[in-house]
Amino acid sequence: MGISANRDRSIVGRAQQIAELCEHIDTVLAGKDELNTFFVSGEAGIGKTTLLAALQEKLLSSPHLPTIITTDCSTPLAGQ
Repeated sequence: MGISANRDRSIVGRAQQIAELCEHIDTVLAGKDELNTFFVSGEAGIGKTTLLAALQEKLLSSPHLPTIITTDCSTPLAGQ
């Protein structure tokens, strides 16, 4: 019943992160945790968007249809 964390060939080196996110989501879906929001942050270009796109694809293929909210956070004032 859980969300599959099988490695996606389009993502290199992110199997552990995807597995951790899927495990967290399974915990929420099982009613064991009420914390159902998580944030992903990091340096530009390290694959945050790719990681979340892969996770979104897995979630949309699960029997539970999640609410997915995305945003594009830029840093126009960085360095000031």
